[in-house]
Amino acid sequence: MIAWANLAASYGRAGRTEEAIGIEERVVAVRERLLGSDHLGTVRGWANLAVSYGHAGRVQEAVGIEERVVAVRERLLGSEHPDTAIAWANLAASYGRAGRTEEAIGIAERVVAVRE
Repeated sequence: MIAWANLAASYGRAGRTEEAIGIEERVVAVRERLLGSDHLGTVRGWANLAVSYGHAGRVQEAVGIEERVVAVRERLLGSEHPDTAIAWANLAASYGRAGRTEEAIGIAERVVAVRE
């Protein structure tokens, strides 16, 4: 699955967002089946898919996934872990794109505090 995930990332960097999404959806489905929904590899797949959804203008779908990623990373890694902070920052960016500015600001302030 790593090769597929890498190909999806390359497609994303090349602006081939829909192709990246198709692969990322497949990667997530396989990882969930093999590793479980709370495995960090699966969560990383979800996070990558959310980014691609955001690039494709599918902001509400990205928000839903990012909320899930935040919840799982906080539970597994803790609220101070760098990967959790990244998940919160991604969620803040999506909230901003979705017009949820005050929520985005609150989350961004939290991310700054954690990273300091």
